[in-house]
Amino acid sequence: LGLNAQQLLQSPVVPPNEKLLAEKMAGQSQEILTGMREIIWASNPANDNLKSMLGFMRQYIDRFFVGTQIRPVVNFPHDVGEVTLHPEVRRNLFLILKESLNNALKYSGSDRIDIDFHNEDENFQMKVKDYGKGMDNDNKDDFSNGLSNMQMRAEQIQSLFRLITAPGQGVQISVEGKLY
Repeated sequence: LGLNAQQLLQSPVVPPNEKLLAEKMAGQSQEILTGMREIIWASNPANDNLKSMLGFMRQYIDRFFVGTQIRPVVNFPHDVGEVTLHPEVRRNLFLILKESLNNALKYSGSDRIDIDFHNEDENFQMKVKDYGKGMDNDNKDDFSNGLSNMQMRAEQIQSLFRLITAPGQGVQISVEGKLY
């Protein structure tokens, strides 16, 4: 489907209104592929390790911001060794990351986002910080569903969730807990 849509987009004989439809089809097929990739990765027990999670997160971040104004700065450890993760920790950390990136893209107005992950022994800390508009009580409702989902996911893995924000100061999401 995606390849057929690309062929239509490149064809000189396809009318502009049909090219719009082909663009939409190409985007939808990419979304389906991304979703399938996430499902396959999340359900494979061979990925229950820190190296796999950080590698998958890095790929996701790179793909997520293609074609946007946001430049991601990723700070992950290079050599994590053979650190096993509980599958729920891996799944929930990825979903928290995904929600954080989505919120930054939709609401921050920032052109930069920092994504940091550090671990020591069995403990971890993940931070996602944008340099955008920030939030106050007036616009927190825009984020409320995503924020409560991230809070719930952190609680499911017995981790501490923090939101640090102020108008004009961006938003920082922080999650701290145990890897297993």
